[in-house]
Amino acid sequence: MSAPNAPHPTAQPLAALALAVLLLPVIGAPARAQTITDIAPGVKFMEMNAGDLDDRTYAYALVRSSEVPSIVFLPPEGLGASIYLDRPAGEPGWMRMALDAGWNSFAFDLVGCGKSLPPTTDDLGRLVDKALYGVVQSGASTQCTTVFAAGISAAFLIKARASDPQYIAPAVLLDPIGPRGAQAMTALTPDQLVARRRKLADALWVEWGAGPVPGKESKNSDLGRAGFQTLLATYQRNQPQYWAAALSNFQTPLAVSQGSNLSGWRVLILRSPGRSGEQIAREDQLAAWLGERGVKVERRKLEDLGLAGLSALPMCGRNASAVFHEILTWSSQFIPAGKAPHTAPLPDQAPQQPQQPK
Repeated sequence: MSAPNAPHPTAQPLAALALAVLLLPVIGAPARAQTITDIAPGVKFMEMNAGDLDDRTYAYALVRSSEVPSIVFLPPEGLGASIYLDRPAGEPGWMRMALDAGWNSFAFDLVGCGKSLPPTTDDLGRLVDKALYGVVQSGASTQCTTVFAAGISAAFLIKARASDPQYIAPAVLLDPIGPRGAQAMTALTPDQLVARRRKLADALWVEWGAGPVPGKESKNSDLGRAGFQTLLATYQRNQPQYWAAALSNFQTPLAVSQGSNLSGWRVLILRSPGRSGEQIAREDQLAAWLGERGVKVERRKLEDLGLAGLSALPMCGRNASAVFHEILTWSSQFIPAGKAPHTAPLPDQAPQQPQQPK
């Protein structure tokens, strides 16, 4: 991939007194922290600009110190990274859970979502390249122990690992979409895209696992109607079209040409309940594709956890803590020597998610 005249960063430890430099490699210029809040002795909550100077994205951080492991969260299509701060009903999200478990945590918007700016280009190649650059530098700047990616973010993460393997940690992929050629993708016709946009709420109701058919809520729904409506209000409707076009373009940057760089990578694929036969087949294809390139792939079905009403957005529902426990347990095997979770007591109140623009 190419970045706008920005060299790869030299990995640096987190600096307790200069946390704003954490994301310096993400933007190729000094990061500008929008908010820095001390929520406990030695614990900071940060919001800041990320991405590049033309297409600003946004990032969040809950940081203890350089001595503890770190996890990075990348969101599914259409949703901002703030879903990892607080769940729709206001309960603490995965970032706060990571902090309580003694980890640093970071979450990055994709271009055009959350509090990031809309894309300034219609050039899909340039747009994808910007997103890829941000994913690579998020790993470099945070020295993360593991990274979680949902949906389309998995395609960026896999491509980034193939391009810059030293910066991409072991990964947990939820219902992943792979890069071009990794799995069969059925492109929607223009008429189908128009129909989907007209009935977007119905489509997302089923895709997110709120219920089996539009408007009919699953028994003991993990997400719930109110949670669904909260997420729908912040959903960026144009983003799926960007990435669908990028995946179907024959010359897309989301094709992987350096497959050998994937060798030795550790990946856990999680499948949410209610996936269709087509979706499961795509997961099978992606797992085989990764395995052929030397990736050690593990797979788990979240329904095996026995959590009633679990949705396709487990980070947002009432069972979020149980699912996160599985992720953190798997991730803990990769904690490097010299680092360890630090679980000093914290205040009960989590940092509140900023109001998202509608």
